[in-house]
Amino acid sequence: MPKKISNIYHVNTSSQQVHVKDFYGDLMRYYREDDSVRRKVVRAVPTVDEVNGELVGSLWVDTDAPLTAEEQAVFCAYISGQYSDGWGEGFEQREIDVGDGKLYVHFWQDHDFELKRDVPDMTEFKKLLNRPKKPKMQLIGQDGNIFAIMGRASRLLKSSGQGDKAKEMRDRVMSCDSYQKALSIVSEYVETELSPSPTPKRDRGDAR
Repeated sequence: MPKKISNIYHVNTSSQQVHVKDFYGDLMRYYREDDSVRRKVVRAVPTVDEVNGELVGSLWVDTDAPLTAEEQAVFCAYISGQYSDGWGEGFEQREIDVGDGKLYVHFWQDHDFELKRDVPDMTEFKKLLNRPKKPKMQLIGQDGNIFAIMGRASRLLKSSGQGDKAKEMRDRVMSCDSYQKALSIVSEYVETELSPSPTPKRDRGDAR
């Protein structure tokens, strides 16, 4: 195995079942301390990943809450011990059939060993969080002239810092061929009675 081990947090639990089977499981089963690490870390499953064309050992960790720096140090010390003297000592003696021979995997070595946290790229997620919200605008009881509606919507968008959206909306409205389509376009940019309501989340008990 290469020398660097990735430590990846916040992984979907269900996607790890295959690793639990292949590697005989969750290293948190052997964690004996009753502390905050135990309460936060749901499971820690060894596996392998390809990083920049190189196969590396990695640890997929499912947590209920982010670990503090102190908790990360405690957790990494525990994992290092499991790799060197606990789970890893037994696992490295297992033969893995790779078709044309046998493979023995070592997750730990006594030199140049490193546990490195792999932080996911949150750029797209942050863009979603910072995306401007649609201003609310009432249609019922107001002037129904499409130019009056478009003007009100445009002013709301500009006042919320979305001047580019106001121009885009006007261009689309002016090029459409029906009053109803024009109202639907406006309702894409500002929240009106015609805007689609968010789909309610179903409880787990409702699933069939």
